[in-house]
Amino acid sequence: MTVVFLDKVIATNKGALKALYGESVFENRILPQINSWVSVDLGKCIRSRIVYLDDADEMKSIGAPVVTDRADERQNKAAIDAIFDKLKPAFLTILGSIDIVPMQTLANPIYSPHPTGDHDRTVPSDLPYACGAPFGNRITAFLKPTRAVARLPGITGVRDPEALLTAIKVATILKGRSAEKYKEKYFSVSAEFWEGSTRST
Repeated sequence: MTVVFLDKVIATNKGALKALYGESVFENRILPQINSWVSVDLGKCIRSRIVYLDDADEMKSIGAPVVTDRADERQNKAAIDAIFDKLKPAFLTILGSIDIVPMQTLANPIYSPHPTGDHDRTVPSDLPYACGAPFGNRITAFLKPTRAVARLPGITGVRDPEALLTAIKVATILKGRSAEKYKEKYFSVSAEFWEGSTRST
């Protein structure tokens, strides 16, 4: 039997992780947990590689632009685009909340000041990372995702690393289920504004 390996990139910002949680916590708690995750992945035929978007030497070796401002959405989009172009992973996991790797800010096409309308002028989203289209804020440019992208966050602005560590632990022990399991009853969370369309599914 031929074993097929899938390649995964875990993309994060080392400087941002250290700034939020502290260097000691990163080195002694977060990094060992990430390394355990990578090791377990290999047993599942997944070759995982962690890429620090702010590491100039590492990004140069890939042929990708380094992120010098962790909050700069354009820089983060360009870096992740280049990772997909150069490394061609089967999927990519963003590690950390929006204070580690920001979401992309999109203009809300259904914004309305009407009392019953959608009052959000913008929508933060990871959708652009899943698309090859260049940086921009128009959601219509990102309607054809061709990349598998997920995010494993901690809690934004919270210095206690337990939420992030728990998320990594869960990802490490996660096991796949049969397709039939996903046809059973499910629980979903929606917004009041979308209640009608949610119930229709």
